[in-house]
Amino acid sequence: MPAPPAGEEEEDPDRGTLSVEESSILRLMLGLGTDFEPCATLLWDLAVSAGAAGVMIAHGALSLLEPLLAGAVGAGQGRAAELCLGMAANLAAHPQGLRQLADADGLAELAADGVLQGSADPGALTEACRLLTAACALGPHCAWRRRLAQPAALERAVWIVANTLDQLLLQRAYDLLTGLLHADPALAPALLQAGLLAALQDTILACVRAFVRAPPASAEDGSGSSGWGEEGEGGPPPGGAGAVVSEEAAVAALTCLEELGGSQAGQEAMLAEEACQLPAALVQLLGAECGAVSEALLLVLVAYRAATTPLLAAQPAALQHLAQALADCDAGSEDACDAAWYLLSSALRHMAQPAGAGGGGGAAPPAAAAWHTPLTLDRLRALVGVLQHAPPAPASAQAYAAATCRCLMEACEGAGGGGELRQAIQRLEARA
Repeated sequence: MPAPPAGEEEEDPDRGTLSVEESSILRLMLGLGTDFEPCATLLWDLAVSAGAAGVMIAHGALSLLEPLLAGAVGAGQGRAAELCLGMAANLAAHPQGLRQLADADGLAELAADGVLQGSADPGALTEACRLLTAACALGPHCAWRRRLAQPAALERAVWIVANTLDQLLLQRAYDLLTGLLHADPALAPALLQAGLLAALQDTILACVRAFVRAPPASAEDGSGSSGWGEEGEGGPPPGGAGAVVSEEAAVAALTCLEELGGSQAGQEAMLAEEACQLPAALVQLLGAECGAVSEALLLVLVAYRAATTPLLAAQPAALQHLAQALADCDAGSEDACDAAWYLLSSALRHMAQPAGAGGGGGAAPPAAAAWHTPLTLDRLRALVGVLQHAPPAPASAQAYAAATCRCLMEACEGAGGGGELRQAIQRLEARA
């Protein structure tokens, strides 16, 4: 194989394109012992690149980071720990880095025990959560997974989401909890016992205040702050009146809640009496003026449809918000679009069969005389108007929704339904 032209670096197929000379990366790695922070900061950024990360991994960067992190943890140096963990997390984002991470038992102990359970520094904890989330993809018998499955680690992760006011840390901690649940759904009971559902409820209630235009009269607006929401200092936790939740943290919380719904324990906890505020808060969040939050919410509402469908069916405004969320779905968000159609047809069916199990199947709706609907003709007209512009859906759900709208019109028709509404429903049926 011919040598590359003078002054150029050879591209390694396993490393990706190398945008910085290998010698420069190695000098930075050597400089970690004498000029740590500036060298670590540059290496953290470089580790995003597959080419630079390949060089770092090939020259033992993860092994080099272990004693540096141990010194930072032992000295209580939060910034130094953050730099080490951030660099390791970026390296673990590449396949070759993740493979080496599986054997880094010492790094696992420092990240899971020393930082996650022992640090109060938000930056260090944020990067520890990011690294530990990557480690969730490793085998169940590796040191990383064993340490994360310990009750103390699970309780600490839940404590963080229940108490931090740092929004990036809140997001990353929820990402970690989602990764744990995805890797091992059997952890759900332990996480619920640690208070995960209560923490999620607080976060979702804060999301309602942050993203819904007209919050409940009892809710108080407030400004966010950083740090910890421990009682008596630092302000309230994420669900408190003064908390503000970022869009990214809201989506992370909703994703965690959806993952929790994949377990039997999660479903049972949602239907339990102590969780009664959470389904109502999720339905209220349909009024959120934030596309990313709305799409994540649709998947959560489907995951917990046994608890949320009756609420949707009883609230015309919620149905209208659901239809609007469907119309606003991005063309590429097929899962969210399908979820919205399913929820809509389930809620409409529940109106006719409140005692039966809801579903979005293709069975024909009951006769108009059987309906007891909270919808007025004006609301139905608005609902049908929005649905005409919604993305397509599975034929069964869309056809059922269209046929149900026709029955609703006949059930609530008082002073004449008007030909315009009938024509709109016909157009909706023609799409199915």
